[in-house]
This record gives sequence, C-alpha cells and structure tokens, in this order.
Amino acid sequence: YITGSSNNKFVNNTLRSNTYGIYLISNANDNILENNTINNNSDGISMIVSLRNNVTGNVISSNSRGIYLNQRSHDNRIENNSIPNSEGSAGIILFNSVLRTLIINNTIESSTQSGIHLEDGINDSRIIGNIINGTKQNALLIYDAVINNTFINVTIKNTNPAYYDIFFREGGANLTRLVNMPHIGNYSFNNTVGGTVVFEDTNFGEIKFLEAINGTGTNLT
Repeated sequence: YITGSSNNKFVNNTLRSNTYGIYLISNANDNILENNTINNNSDGISMIVSLRNNVTGNVISSNSRGIYLNQRSHDNRIENNSIPNSEGSAGIILFNSVLRTLIINNTIESSTQSGIHLEDGINDSRIIGNIINGTKQNALLIYDAVINNTFINVTIKNTNPAYYDIFFREGGANLTRLVNMPHIGNYSFNNTVGGTVVFEDTNFGEIKFLEAINGTGTNLT
C-alpha cells in the first residue's frame, strides 16, 4: 500500500491472498513495479490518482481484477505483463478519467469478463501488440465518453462466441483508430454519441467514418 510516495522500485516480490497486491494512491508517482508475482488478490495492481508509473514484466494471475487504473491516474505504462485468469472482472481496466496510458505487449488470458475494459473518460491511450485469449465475455469493451484511443496490432482469439471480440458501446468509439489489427470476429458498434472511426492498414491505406457507426457482425476484418 503506497500513498503519496514516489520514485520507488518494487522488484521480484511475491504478493498473494490480500485485498490488493500493490496499491498506489494519492500521487504515488514515478514508481517502477517490475518482475513481481501477484496472485489470488482482489486487485493485482490498483492505482488511484497516481501518475507516470511503469508496470513491467509482472505475472498477475488469478486475481479478481488484474490491473486497475482509476480517477486521474495519467501517463502510466503497462508493458510485457502476463495476466491470466482474472476471475471476477477484467485483465486490465481503465475507469473514470484516465489519460494517456500505454498498454504494450501484455498477454491477457481467460478473464471471466473482459480482456481490456475502457470506461468513462479514458482518452488518448495507445494499446499496442497485446494478446487477448479466451475471454469469457467481450475481449475489448469500450464505452461511455472514451475518446481518441488507438489500437495497434492487438491479437484477439478464442473469445466466447456468445460475446464480442470488440464491443464499442454508447459513444465508446469516438475518434478511435484501429491500426493493423489481425482478425476480429464478432463485433458490435453502438456509437450513439457520434464521432469518427478510422480503420488503417499500412499495406492498403485507411477507411475513415465521419458519422456514428451502429451495427453488429461476425467478421470485422
């Protein structure tokens, strides 16, 4: 539990069977969380009002939520983590006014709900090179005033066929870019707020939608 403390390193620890594995709150900024084993907690790693932290190379398994960023936790980097078996919620959740998060090359497997979940004022994030495998509900769930986020080369596979590989709900697609995405099967857009969406492939160019997209299907690719 780290409150208002900055420039610390948490490396090679084992944290299990607690409410939180690692909890950063109230301007716990510029910390490094690296190569930790974090399992069987309510939240593996949780941040509230904490900035510019690096979460790298951790194994975060069998927690209710893997990584949870909330309430103005801006400019954090989440990279090269293994996040299997998030048993009550999602592998990675950004919720309530979180800006400029980098989510890079993480592997998220067998989440009970979503793989990556963005909700309520999650803007200017870049989600790059992640693998989302075997989610029980939606692999990517994005909704409620989520603006200007970019998804690049995110691999989605073995999603529960009753749900979606990618689900944009209630304005979640505003100013979204989907770049060099591999196969996306089931999808749903319910973008009643409006805004542009761009599909881009470096080999073929881009398609830009200038009005709201609504609809579902089984092969977005």
